[in-house]
Amino acid sequence: MFETITAKEQVMIFLMTKDSFLLQGFWQLKDNHEMIKINSLSEIKKVGNKPFKVIIDTYHNHILDEEAIKFLEKLDAERIIVLAPYHISKLKAKAPIYFVSRKESIKNLLEITYGKHLPHKNSQLCFSHNQFKIMQLILKNKNESNITSTLNISQQTLKIQKFNIMYKLKLRRMSDIVTLGITSYF
Repeated sequence: MFETITAKEQVMIFLMTKDSFLLQGFWQLKDNHEMIKINSLSEIKKVGNKPFKVIIDTYHNHILDEEAIKFLEKLDAERIIVLAPYHISKLKAKAPIYFVSRKESIKNLLEITYGKHLPHKNSQLCFSHNQFKIMQLILKNKNESNITSTLNISQQTLKIQKFNIMYKLKLRRMSDIVTLGITSYF
């Protein structure tokens, strides 16, 4: 169960989700912590010196764009939890960023939020930041020339990254990406 937390250790939790069931689960199990539902990252406001944590549910949120990632890099939270079926490697931030499967129980998600050690799971998909951006642009129906100019990469780099993405997702064609269950997280 959760450790007993004294009043001075109370933590504010900002939760960004569109899933009412997930929200209700967190509300039921939040102990004595203050929890605030937010609709965008810009709503995060630090209140005094009170420590805070952030939980971001990426399902149908389409939140992790370049601006959001830059915001997270500067955010002075104790911990950032991203609920997603993938991991983005080499994101640099002041706060530790944890990518956790949305299939975890709410009880376990809260324990991770409160500081439980998160063992590394090799089974979770891991994309580089560029691969993540490429997949976002492909899912927005951007053509190759648009992707290369947007990301300032060469055609050859794009081809290699697309191959790596297809290999990780076990796809025969890049167009098959839309049939995957993870596309609603981008």
